Amino acid sequence: MPDCPQQKGTPSNSRHEQLLSARIAFFTTEMNLTPQEAAAFWPVYNQYWEEKEIAHKRVQRNMRALRVILKEKKPNYEMSLKRIMDAYITSLSVEGIINRKYFEEFQKVLPVEKVAAFYKAEEDFRIKLIYELRKGGENRVSK
Repeated sequence: MPDCPQQKGTPSNSRHEQLLSARIAFFTTEMNLTPQEAAAFWPVYNQYWEEKEIAHKRVQRNMRALRVILKEKKPNYEMSLKRIMDAYITSLSVEGIINRKYFEEFQKVLPVEKVAAFYKAEEDFRIKLIYELRKGGENRVSK
């Protein structure tokens, strides 16, 4: 089993492990990875995932701050609003930079067709999770 993305500082739980295992299985199947390709891909993917998680948490943190500022409307809140909006837009830009960086990195270890299949699999997996969560099914992350 390849190394899988880990959330640092979060206790490992069965639901999280189940989701990671499902993601690995889904991507491997959808991308039709050979064992050699998988061995090269997963370490790069793990770095990508870690950087994306950090960036996404920054986006979320900035959005929470934006909500607080809008709700409280303290004196001179416009200055705070401009500052946090700038931070929010910057954090969104960082996500784009990460995506660009790893588009290049993935092409170093996989043919472009499999890189394209990765991005498709990533979106398909996200949609599948949303569907299964809405459905409320017992086996939410199975293929």
